[in-house]
Amino acid sequence: MGFFFNEINQIDIDQMKTMIQNQDVVLLDVRKEKDYQEAHIEGAVSTNSDSLNSFIHQANKSSHIICYCYKGISSRNTCQKLMDAGFHHVYNLKGGYDAWCKAS
Repeated sequence: MGFFFNEINQIDIDQMKTMIQNQDVVLLDVRKEKDYQEAHIEGAVSTNSDSLNSFIHQANKSSHIICYCYKGISSRNTCQKLMDAGFHHVYNLKGGYDAWCKAS
């Protein structure tokens, strides 16, 4: 079970900023809705298990997707679900929203 997250691409803030500048990226905020409403990374979409299932069925499998949560841990579950659903360019933000806030 310890190897569950090994295939997930981890990116840092600088890598994320570069990706956002150079290509179309979907940012998925997997934090609680109330926290998303208070503050989030510009352009991010709030998601939960219901909206994630809808996203999986509607989104282009070749989309570049960056997931983030509070610290970059629980968002790995979302990354794994996306990868299992056939998405090829899925990234997890190391340190999550907390790292984003510290870097801003």
